[in-house]
Amino acid sequence: MRWPLFPQISPNGDQVAFLWEGDLWLAPTKGGQARRLTDHPAMDSGVRWNRSGTQLLFSSRREGSDDIWKISVDGGQPQRLTWWSGTDRACDWYPDGKSILISSDRVDSWKRGGTRLYSLTLSGDDSTIHEPQRITLAAAANARLSPSGKKILATRWGTGVTRQGYEGSMASQIWLYDLTSQEWTQLTPTYKDHRSPVWIDDDHFLMVKTIDGRGQLVERDLSGNFEKVWTNIESDSVRSPSVSRDGQHIFFESEMNAWHLHRGTGVLKQVSWYALEDLSVLGLQDLSYNRATSASVSADGKMLAAGSEGDILVRRVKKGLSVNRVTHHPAKDTNPVWLPLEEGQSVQNLLFVSRRGGTENLYTLKSTEAGEPRLDRCRSTEVTPFPGSGDRRRYPQISPDGKLLAFVLGDGDLAIQNLDGSDSRVLHTGWSPPSFEWSPDSRWIAFSTQDNNFNRDIWLVPVDGTRAPFNLTANPRPDRSPRWSPDGKKLAFISQRDESGGDLWWLWLTEADDQPGAEDRELASDPLPSQEKTDDGKKEKIAAKDEKEDSAKKTPEVKIDLKGIRDRFTRAFSSDSGVRGPAWGSKSKKIFFVSSHESSSAVYSVDTTARSSAKKVTSGRDPFGPWIAKSKKYLRLASGVPNLISESGSSTSLPISSKFTVDQQERQGAVFDEAWATMRDRFYDIDLKGLDWDAIGELYRPYAVQRRHRSEFEWIINRMIGELNSSHQRFTAAGKWSRSIRATGVPGWRWERDSDSGRYQVGQIVPGTPAADEAVDVQPGDLILAIDGSPLTPGSNTSIPLNGKVGKRVAFQLERDGEAFEVILRPISNNVLRSRLYDHWLEECRQQVHKESAGRLGYLHIRSMDQTSLDRFAVQLYEAGHDREGLIIDVRENGGGWTTDRLLASLTRRPHALTQPRAGGLGYPNDRLAAPSWTKPIAVLCNENSYSNAEIFSHAIKNLNRGPLIGMPTSGSVISTGSSTLIDGSSIRVPFRGWYTIPGGLDMDLNGAIPDLLVPSTPEAEENHWDFQLDMAIEQLLEDLPPAPRATF
Repeated sequence: MRWPLFPQISPNGDQVAFLWEGDLWLAPTKGGQARRLTDHPAMDSGVRWNRSGTQLLFSSRREGSDDIWKISVDGGQPQRLTWWSGTDRACDWYPDGKSILISSDRVDSWKRGGTRLYSLTLSGDDSTIHEPQRITLAAAANARLSPSGKKILATRWGTGVTRQGYEGSMASQIWLYDLTSQEWTQLTPTYKDHRSPVWIDDDHFLMVKTIDGRGQLVERDLSGNFEKVWTNIESDSVRSPSVSRDGQHIFFESEMNAWHLHRGTGVLKQVSWYALEDLSVLGLQDLSYNRATSASVSADGKMLAAGSEGDILVRRVKKGLSVNRVTHHPAKDTNPVWLPLEEGQSVQNLLFVSRRGGTENLYTLKSTEAGEPRLDRCRSTEVTPFPGSGDRRRYPQISPDGKLLAFVLGDGDLAIQNLDGSDSRVLHTGWSPPSFEWSPDSRWIAFSTQDNNFNRDIWLVPVDGTRAPFNLTANPRPDRSPRWSPDGKKLAFISQRDESGGDLWWLWLTEADDQPGAEDRELASDPLPSQEKTDDGKKEKIAAKDEKEDSAKKTPEVKIDLKGIRDRFTRAFSSDSGVRGPAWGSKSKKIFFVSSHESSSAVYSVDTTARSSAKKVTSGRDPFGPWIAKSKKYLRLASGVPNLISESGSSTSLPISSKFTVDQQERQGAVFDEAWATMRDRFYDIDLKGLDWDAIGELYRPYAVQRRHRSEFEWIINRMIGELNSSHQRFTAAGKWSRSIRATGVPGWRWERDSDSGRYQVGQIVPGTPAADEAVDVQPGDLILAIDGSPLTPGSNTSIPLNGKVGKRVAFQLERDGEAFEVILRPISNNVLRSRLYDHWLEECRQQVHKESAGRLGYLHIRSMDQTSLDRFAVQLYEAGHDREGLIIDVRENGGGWTTDRLLASLTRRPHALTQPRAGGLGYPNDRLAAPSWTKPIAVLCNENSYSNAEIFSHAIKNLNRGPLIGMPTSGSVISTGSSTLIDGSSIRVPFRGWYTIPGGLDMDLNGAIPDLLVPSTPEAEENHWDFQLDMAIEQLLEDLPPAPRATF
């Protein structure tokens, strides 16, 4: 049993419960045969022993949400204990075994990452299913009860357990909570990670402490006077420590193994287990191939090649014929391109991109069946490396004359070579893969690529190297998707030349073609009248027709006048919703494109020879692909299904739906390899933070490839990429088992217990919720008797009768002053309640600032760095700041986005002039400003949950000396990230762009913004709704203001 997860030793020390292949297992402490306790496709986790060692708690999504379950150590059917549609996690058992301690995200706050601690009474003889009761409003998790049951060790903050070596304000801290005094005590320092506390006795505990980048097993006492480091593991961190009741036997996981430490002797040894179970096997399996990610049609129009599920498939274009799988390698094969016929060949071979060599490169595919060279029906093929030099050759395009190949080389170079591999040249050196297209005469390439400022322009470069690339668009906003017209006289592209969208543009490439007016072009297109219909006349007409056809077949010569070329740009279509995927019509007059300006995405056409509106051609979000001359149609991938579609919109589907046998273990290995290579090739630090990435891949690969359970496969890859100690990275496995969640409805009040009877009663009613509606007679203190006729007894479960009731009419039986009555409400979802709690909190902050500053200060909160919050900021800047002397700007609990520079445009404008109208006062016209402006004093609030772009904003405020930064350091999680889809549909999120401070050049992903005034938020403050950080901001900003003017009467 390789790499058992989350081992937990039994109280008497003779058994260990652990997770492996998604299920819960039991095994002897000394090693040997393990016994499976659970068998379900969902992932089980978070196992906890009761004090007598007879029962186990665990968490599982087998009913959709993360619920807590209980099972006997003898096996049997697990019992579900919680029904909340959010996340419940088992923490510990109370000493008497009648209640358990859990953490839950039940809606007590709108803030990010806030789970709280609850106690849950287990069903007794009356079989009553109970509802968890909140212990504290302070955020906490991973809690453990002391042997006496009077104290709790818990963690606050914390990054994901897969991340190695994090230091910063989000580092996990261990706190002590006294259940008698209800007081919190911080035991470990901020900024250094301490996690996984486990009691040894009422005064000593174990924890995992980060030392030199690795989590080590450490023992200490509550006072902090005693501390002992038990491990010194250099290659990995300790995880999931547990200890026997006598404190002598410790178990934990590290270096992909389970370890047993005898606390008395100090002997540490590795423990191994084996299973004699009928386990599933990752073997041969029929895989459905339905969607193509790339496709190409042969020159004769008879064969289609498509990339699907990491293989290359070929089929005849004619309907009714089967699909042939021509590559069988577990690595991803994609982007098939038909090669030109060579001398003596009767059918075309294929060029494609593959990862089979460990990185993306070009390969040739041909039939090896004797007498059958056609790839749509051959029974055997041969794959050979395509000639040429360089690694990571991809996105191949063959020139229209069939002589040259263009491709992306390395990180982002645009290169060309002859088809035999000779004369390889780089036309453009870059860091970002360019999109490009050959000119019809094969003499030019138009490409779009990002510069160091991440702006895209359209460039033109001659392939003969006679001049350097020319920046055609030179636009400070993105330009992309260059497309040559078939006659070689025009170029179309997408350009964002205003604040939103992306419009369709085109230009004449020569000044001569641009000069004639519309009338002259129309006259030029009108031929002379036919001569009399004599035999000689017929011959002349036939000759003229032949000459016209020959002219059409002749390759056009592309001529480009670079002088004044930017003055010839013409906007063909404009839309705030954006435009994508331009393609020229066959006669070089129409441009086809995708737009959603009429509510849903569709393909439209616009005529460049006339001022006409766009006409809808066909529905769907997928653009037209290359023009297939033989078919006189375009190739289009419509939702992954290849189609041939005419200019009028009529289409012929070329489905590739088939089933082929694949080796699932080899395929899983290919997914691992692709995830590993994607991080290697795209991670923002080219040195991968000094790690030996090859060695790390070799270490993790054997465990990942053999893992049967997809969630554990995901866990292993995330452990691997966690070695990079970066934020914004995540591997998500496809094919994980899941079940839909029945959302728990929320009426809008806090559930409280009557102190005398223990019955449920209405607590605080949240404004804006159904319970707060004036038409509904609900008041705090009302007893809650029943829900939809189901009686509620003291402590009974309230989630069950409200599951699946969001938005539905629900009857609540209430009692007030001894009188029973009924109200009908439509419960809202958890997320809606969070929004209402946020609105309520926001209004309280505004009122506090107004009151404590005597109306001199305004307050606004930026919830996210997105367009919605930016629009709201623009309104609030005036609303909150109007007639105020200073402004508090709050980015606490902000999850990030992209709007920092837009905000700074409003907050850092330097006044250069004033205006004054007749009989008016001094001011400045707002309509002249690029953004609403605030030039008066500000103070900015940030905290540990200020994340990503909110951190960039905090750094900027401090480094630009715009005002004091107040609160707690931000988390140090600043990176630009992008997602890649892997061979099986899994995805990996890769940090591709680092952010660094000015001055200093600090990597913001490791260095949070440090406030000028540090103000911690304590558990007591959370429980009592005290906001010391806001208090400090008010005090500091008032000090920075000039004295208030004397009131005049």
